[in-house]
Amino acid sequence: VDGVHHWRAYSITSEPADDHICITPKLVEEGKVSPHLTTKLRPGTIIRLGGVEGDFTLPDPRPERMLFITAGSGITPIMSMLRALDQEGGLKEVVMIHSARTEDRVIFGERLRALDERNSGFRRHFQITGDHGRIKPADLDELCPDWRERETFLSGPSDMLDAFEQRWEADGDRELLHMERFQPKVGFVEEGEGGEISFLKSDTRTEAGGGTPILVAGEDAGLELDYGCREGICHTCIGKLCSGRVRDLRNGKIYGSDGEMIRVCISAPEGPVEMDL
Repeated sequence: VDGVHHWRAYSITSEPADDHICITPKLVEEGKVSPHLTTKLRPGTIIRLGGVEGDFTLPDPRPERMLFITAGSGITPIMSMLRALDQEGGLKEVVMIHSARTEDRVIFGERLRALDERNSGFRRHFQITGDHGRIKPADLDELCPDWRERETFLSGPSDMLDAFEQRWEADGDRELLHMERFQPKVGFVEEGEGGEISFLKSDTRTEAGGGTPILVAGEDAGLELDYGCREGICHTCIGKLCSGRVRDLRNGKIYGSDGEMIRVCISAPEGPVEMDL
């Protein structure tokens, strides 16, 4: 875009057997990438794809009964799941609750209605917030009385996810709840061991605790490192891991191999590491 290479993360919205990869970017008028994708992109444009990641996926084998709860653009990863289930003939005991401001602003509205029409085991509810207000955890008892027994997939704004998670923790089985956060919580996992970070290009070494992102450790040591969202979304802060292992501060997973490009805003050292920064 204007001669600058930008990274963004989007959910895949197509079914697994499709010959194409589909994404559904939401236009953010003041943004840099989404206006380009939605108004200026043309066939023939070369797009670089990074690695596929995330653990918000359908279990295998599939659960017997499922509940999907989404709001706004939170429908995007869920749409891929619904398409996959439809392709497999698995929309037999599925409830879908989606919240949008108006009926015409329901993303994938026509596709969801079509799924409803041709699958007797698929039941959908559109919560139109302009008329009935936002969906609340207390609404579950009416909209899906057996919600406690269903494997549930939840995707939407952070405040909505927090509210529903509290309901599951207080009155349900938290193990049956799966969530996708587009604004991930960084640093809420148990801290790791930390370690020395060697910034090879900058000839700088510093110690960092197990809960300190490599980006922050570098800044505290006086380095000026590239960053964007500081939440692991935009990929602006990526750097090459030359040696060592790191901990993902969003979920506590330890990862990393020599030469791997990592996001330093969400990664903390798990022992000594060397970065090409």
